[in-house]
Amino acid sequence: MPELNCYYYIGVGERGDEMRNLSKRVSRWFSVESESGVTAIEYGLIASLIAVAIIVAVTLVGTNLAGLFTYIAGKVVAP
Repeated sequence: MPELNCYYYIGVGERGDEMRNLSKRVSRWFSVESESGVTAIEYGLIASLIAVAIIVAVTLVGTNLAGLFTYIAGKVVAP
């Protein structure tokens, strides 16, 4: 059985340095000083609100349209 290096598992060493560097880069990207992360989140929220509005509109129009076609079909008589 290979010997386990406990430092590897608690994040000390080369792998721990990589994870710290990654977390620093991610925190810099989402920081308040960086407007790109904030702007991306705002655009995402706007896109999701537009998507919800489209879904609601299509659902309402589809329901009303189905009712209209049912009404017309009831008024049409076969010759």
